[in-house]
Amino acid sequence: MTSRRVVVSAVNWTELYSKCPKHQLDQFRELKTKTDNLVSKITSLPESLPPINWEHYAHAVPIPGLVDKFKKEYAGFSVEYPKDTSGAVTKVQSQGRIMKAALNKLPPVDESVPEIMVAYFGLQANRFIDRSKPISLGNTNILKRSAPSMHWDFN
Repeated sequence: MTSRRVVVSAVNWTELYSKCPKHQLDQFRELKTKTDNLVSKITSLPESLPPINWEHYAHAVPIPGLVDKFKKEYAGFSVEYPKDTSGAVTKVQSQGRIMKAALNKLPPVDESVPEIMVAYFGLQANRFIDRSKPISLGNTNILKRSAPSMHWDFN
């Protein structure tokens, strides 16, 4: 029952750990522990529900016909796996395609100078500018391009 509904996700925990900031390592370890506990709990559940001993309840419940009514309702009850009625998966995939297309319109990294990074990323540009390397235009076509007129304007 559980293995059919739970999708196996391959999380590369070592890569996540290497990218995690040092001040958040404790929170990362807590997340990993919680995830491992949930996975072990889900995998410990049986594939199908254990059978109900209706005879025991028929003798234990004093109201006549109640157990038969519950048995009939239980047999007719089924929970369907939820369907994606809002199209969330297709929306996320289309947003991913749009973002990839936008990223492909950015100038190549080897042609990026601080001015272009500031034009594209604004106040976040300092994250991408390596101050230890000297700025050299070299053999680039950087002067043939123009920075966008506004932030994230890829048209």
